[in-house]
Amino acid sequence: PAEPLFRSMTYDQVKQILGSEGRLSTQTEIMGIRSSLYTWMNSGGSNIVITFGSEGTVDSKTQFGLK
Repeated sequence: PAEPLFRSMTYDQVKQILGSEGRLSTQTEIMGIRSSLYTWMNSGGSNIVITFGSEGTVDSKTQFGLK
């Protein structure tokens, strides 16, 4: 992406930077704390996985094969 992804970003902000909808992989709620894990995958197999916390902002991210 042209811009870095920051912890304070919302799903809509991330979607705008990455240029597409993410695929919701997992959504959990434990003791009132919600977590949603989204995956964006390129045709070549590279991907980025972003977890959004209960405030709806980026909590963590991992990536594979991106340059």
